[in-house]
This record gives sequence, C-alpha cells and structure tokens, in this order.
Amino acid sequence: SVAGEVTAASSDSVVATLLGRGVTPIEILPANDRSPGAALPSVDSAAPRQPRASWWRWRGRSIGAPELLDVIQSLATLLKAGVVIDRAIAIQRDLSSRAAVKDWLASIHTQVREGQALSNAMAERRGVVPPFCIAMIRAGEVGGVLAPVLERLGQLLERTERIRQRVRSALIYPVILAVMILSTLFVVVGIVLPRIESEKKKKAP
Repeated sequence: SVAGEVTAASSDSVVATLLGRGVTPIEILPANDRSPGAALPSVDSAAPRQPRASWWRWRGRSIGAPELLDVIQSLATLLKAGVVIDRAIAIQRDLSSRAAVKDWLASIHTQVREGQALSNAMAERRGVVPPFCIAMIRAGEVGGVLAPVLERLGQLLERTERIRQRVRSALIYPVILAVMILSTLFVVVGIVLPRIESEKKKKAP
C-alpha cells in the first residue's frame, strides 16, 4: 500500500481522482487532521482490528472465497444498475443457495436498514471479510463511489482466487508423484525384498 496527499475540493473528488489513476483508496483523511510530519494513519486505526486470516479461507467459518467473491460482484452489478444498497443486499440474500451466506446477508441487511454503513455491517462478524476489503468499501462509501469500488474489489479478489487455484494445481502433481514414490518404496521394502530373501534361504544348501 502507498500513502500520499491529493489536493481536491472534497473527499468525493479525491476518490474520483484516485480511481481515475487506477488507485483504490483505503482511507481518506483531511490534511489538517494530522500534525506536520506525522505519518498517515493506518487502516487499523479507523476500523476494529480483526483476526489475521488468509482472505480465501477462514478456519472455523462456513463462508469462503467463492461466496465472498460472488457477493461482492453481485452487489457491484446491482448498484451499477441503480438498485439501492439495502434492496441489492436483499436480492443477493434471496438468490444465495447456502444457508450460512443467507444468514450473513440477512444480518447485514438488517443493520443497513437500521442505518449502519455497509462496511460497518460487514465488519460486525469478525474474520469473515478481510480488513482490507472493509477499508476499501468504507472509502467507497465516504467518496460516494461504492459501486466502482466494489467492482474493483471484485476484480482484485478474482485475480487472487485465480492465483490460488494455479498454485494449488501446480502442487497437485508433486504430491501425487511423492505418494507414488512412497508407495513404490513401501512395496519394494515391505513385500518384494522379504520375498527375495526368503527365496534365497530356501535355495541355500
């Protein structure tokens, strides 16, 4: 991640400028909120700290990478089509086939209807949505560009998932090869060699 300053009339303009440069903002703060020479605050200072976890899988959780990716991409599509956020969440909840995802989206929908921001609602269940995703969504809400940010986030998660799949596929062949080698050694040492020794003893005068 990088930190820097952009001169603009409003936070909306800052977000639009950064997105136009191909940079997705994680946190936006007025320059006068920092003392001269102070480091830019990290995302952790603006959001509750969540347990560290690989984004594609959270141990003990029933919501994984494919579900999160589907939710993010679907919300981005619905918002770009002009659907309001609470209705978009409800539609995705109804379309989901997994009970765990339905329950999660139902909880988010309830909180959003009560006035909470999407980022805060998603952060409520710790360990499900990675902190960097929460931070990007929060920046999109602040800048009024939630749909483009969700679209960018979906692309990022999709690329990461493809890389994970490639790594896993690349590891399958060595694992299979190692299992075959170990199996062969077991057969040779445990079965073939003892039989050869037994035959030698029988032929010995």
